[in-house]
Amino acid sequence: MRLGRRLLLAVAVSTTAAAATPEAGLAIRQAELACGRAIVSASALCHGNTALCVRETLTFRRVDSSTTVAPHARTHSHPAPEGGSIAALDYRATSWTCAPGRNGGRYVAVVMVRASGAGCGECQYLRLYHPNGSLIAATLKFDLAGRASGDEKGAIVVQKVLGRPWPDGLKVIYDR
Repeated sequence: MRLGRRLLLAVAVSTTAAAATPEAGLAIRQAELACGRAIVSASALCHGNTALCVRETLTFRRVDSSTTVAPHARTHSHPAPEGGSIAALDYRATSWTCAPGRNGGRYVAVVMVRASGAGCGECQYLRLYHPNGSLIAATLKFDLAGRASGDEKGAIVVQKVLGRPWPDGLKVIYDR
C-alpha cells in the first residue's frame, strides 16, 4: 500500500515538473505585486528574450480565495526573430502598480502594450482591476475582429476610481 502511494506521488511530481518546463525556445517570466490584502502574480510564457508571448496570466490571491485572469488572450501571427512567423499575444502586460483609489481602497493598474511595437494611439492601454481580480475598466475596447479603439467610458471610470486618468508609480513587471 505504501509503495503504491510513493509511486503515485513520484508520478504526480514528475508530471508537475514536466508541465512547468517550458517548450524549447520559450521562457517563463514571473513577478509579484502586493496590493491591499492581495498578492498579484504575473506569469508569462514568451519566445526567448522577445516581446512575443504565447500566454500570460494574472493571479489575484487572497486569504480566502484566488482568481486567475488572462489580461489579453487574443493571438495573431507575428514575424519571428529567426524568420518565419509565430503565434503570439497581440498585447502583453509591461508595467503595473497598486494604485490608491480616490475614495479609499487599492486597485491594480496594468499597462498593456502591443507586441508589434508599432507607433499608434492604440499601442497601449490601461486595465484597472479590483484586488479580487474583477476587471473594473479598460481604456481600449476590441471588436470581434480584434480591432482596437479608445473606450471613453472605460477612461471615465478609471478617472472616477483613481481621481486621475493614469496612475503614478508604474513599475516594469518582468525583469527581462
